[in-house]
Amino acid sequence: MNMPQSSVDISIVGLSVGTTVTIRNCLRQIIPSHFDLRWVNLAEPTVDLLIVHSAFAESANVSKMLSGRQIPKLKISTEFGQDGVFRNETLYLPIAELTPLQEWLYTKLPKLSSLPVSHFLSQKTDQLINQQIDFSLFEKIHDKEAGPTKILSADGLIGIVNTRKEQIWLTKTESQTNKVDHTWQVTYSTNKDGREVIDFPNDLRQWIWQTLWQADRLLTLASPEDYIHLKFWPHPKVSDRKDTLRMAAYFEHGYKVREVAEKSQISLPRVQHFASSLIAANLAKHSLAEFSHSSVARGGMSGREALGLRGFFSKLRLRLGL
Repeated sequence: MNMPQSSVDISIVGLSVGTTVTIRNCLRQIIPSHFDLRWVNLAEPTVDLLIVHSAFAESANVSKMLSGRQIPKLKISTEFGQDGVFRNETLYLPIAELTPLQEWLYTKLPKLSSLPVSHFLSQKTDQLINQQIDFSLFEKIHDKEAGPTKILSADGLIGIVNTRKEQIWLTKTESQTNKVDHTWQVTYSTNKDGREVIDFPNDLRQWIWQTLWQADRLLTLASPEDYIHLKFWPHPKVSDRKDTLRMAAYFEHGYKVREVAEKSQISLPRVQHFASSLIAANLAKHSLAEFSHSSVARGGMSGREALGLRGFFSKLRLRLGL
């Protein structure tokens, strides 16, 4: 029996693009598919859920925007040493087990709590393990203030990164990099790690792009309606030059992912994957579809207010290293 289409309106405040996409993917796994997830401005009267970085949760700006409204608030934290914990309405990244978040959502959101218990129980446990790549880790890799870091996977060390010079020293066995999955993580590097890598570095951006572009798994960091603007050209292999250069040429002028698929006659999943690899490699700028449209026509905050609020959070994130 098909259930009527309904929506859950979600406002995201103070999160980076990578973290936003990670949260978006996790919620899509949890919330039943007959619900349309709408990403809206906090000023909208229809907001069902606020997702906010813990550093901004009690800020004057957020409090003013809430204006006394009783909206469930999910706080996101990147506090070191708390990986995967869900406590006091705070979710600590990276996310592993989704069941605690699912239980909280079904308790706090009336649209979900009103569903029959049988529907909640029908969600299989193996579907609630987060299998999505944590795209926020690429933002950490590109943070020039991070110092020496290393990239790990379930198979072990992948490489050591000099964030300031944007270089990566790979391990002697590069076969590990053929697998890109949710087990990738970034942490601080030690002198001991230097013994496991080769002597000559690779360009960090090009290596990330090439690795992700050649991965078997299609990436979804960019959605079909997101805007992508190329900053630096990728260096494709000879066998792959035609399609990659065609797509890059479109993105150099700034286009939606869907528009490039239509213009180039290349499949949407392939263009989406290409755009995602560009973003993760910091070869392109990314504007999420849900943040690309003014809410003025819908009676929300003015364009100037929206830009001011986003600018405030961007500056604060940089200052706090978030």
